[in-house]
Amino acid sequence: MKKHWVVSSFLFVIVGAISFHFYQMQRVEKDIRDIREIPMEIGEWKASDVAVSDHDYEILETRNLALRQYRNKKGESVDLFVIYSETNRRVCHPPVVCLIGSGVSVTKTTKESLSFPGQTLTVNRLLAGEGKSQNVVLYWYMLGKEFTNDYFTQQIRWVMKQATGKGLGGAMVRIIVPISKSEEESLITAKRFIGELLPILTQEPHA
Repeated sequence: MKKHWVVSSFLFVIVGAISFHFYQMQRVEKDIRDIREIPMEIGEWKASDVAVSDHDYEILETRNLALRQYRNKKGESVDLFVIYSETNRRVCHPPVVCLIGSGVSVTKTTKESLSFPGQTLTVNRLLAGEGKSQNVVLYWYMLGKEFTNDYFTQQIRWVMKQATGKGLGGAMVRIIVPISKSEEESLITAKRFIGELLPILTQEPHA
C-alpha cells in the first residue's frame, strides 16, 4: 500500500510538472502585443535582426522580444533589445546581470534624465564594455504606458495590477551605443533614437 502511494504521488508530481510546463508555454503565447512589430525603420534608422538561439529563448522564457541593430546614413549604430510579456514578470530582470555574465565589465552606473516634448524619461545609465571597446548602455522598464527606471517599482505595480484583475504588459528596454568619440556624444545619439522610439512603445497593441 505504501509503495502504491509513493508511485501515485510520484506520477502526480510528474503530471503536475508537465501541465505547468504547457501552461507556461500557453500563457507566453497569449500576449496580445507582439513586440516584434516594432518597425524595422524608425525615423532615420534602419534595422537588421540579431539572431537569438533556442537556448537563449529558453533562458529568457519568451520569444516575444526584439533584438536589433539600427543604423543611420551617418554610420551611427544603436543596439535595441526589448523583451515583453503580459503574464510573466520574470522576463524583465535587470540587464546588468546578463552583461556581467557574458564577460562585459560595467565600470559606471548612474541615472540619467532625458527630456522630450511633454515628457521626461529617467533611465539607468551604464558604461560597459571589454577592453578599449566601451559602450553607453541605457535601460528602463515599462508597465502599460508607464515608464520607470526602477525594477522593484515595476514589479510591485505589476503584482498589484494582476491581483486586481487589471493585467498590463510589462517590458524591459535596453539601448547600447558604442563610444567612438566620447561618452557624451554617444548619449546624444541614444537620446535621438529614444525620441523616435518612445511613441512606438506606447502605441495601443493590435488585438
